[in-house]
Amino acid sequence: MTKPLPTQSFGRWRLPGTSQRLTKSEVFEIVSATNKKSYAENAKIEISIGTDSQPSGEELCFVTALCVHHTGKGGIYYYTREVIRPPLYILNNPKLRMLDEVNKSIHTAVDLREATGLAATIHIDASPPTSRAFTAQFSEQLKGHVLASGLECVLKPCSYAANAVADRHTKKKQGCDG
Repeated sequence: MTKPLPTQSFGRWRLPGTSQRLTKSEVFEIVSATNKKSYAENAKIEISIGTDSQPSGEELCFVTALCVHHTGKGGIYYYTREVIRPPLYILNNPKLRMLDEVNKSIHTAVDLREATGLAATIHIDASPPTSRAFTAQFSEQLKGHVLASGLECVLKPCSYAANAVADRHTKKKQGCDG
């Protein structure tokens, strides 16, 4: 029997630049309403979900970002943070960390689809196989995991939800709890 990982999930989603904290359901309702409004205006939105992680001592900070891009008009995003204290074999293994990142994105996308019927594209913070970057060695495995879940995905350099938005909030000076 394995022990569950000690975790501190803040469970609230944030809208950058505000003190507003939202539940996942509230974020999904806002995204759904935004989609309906865009549809009525004959506009297009793209929903992207990406997760990044950052080790800090014996803890890992995960940030998942849900981005809503209004084609030709910019966008908005929401993010949530989670801190876990994993076993050292996970903490020191970037490949396992990346798999956890992808799993968190998949779970959020599946929850969104079940709650609203909306499909999101998963943004994976890994380089394509043609790159010399470390993550290129297993990016096809991560991509296959997403596709097997019935979702679409993109890798770097197109995966801005993970490698820019979520990444920004894992590296803040106040740490992962702020």
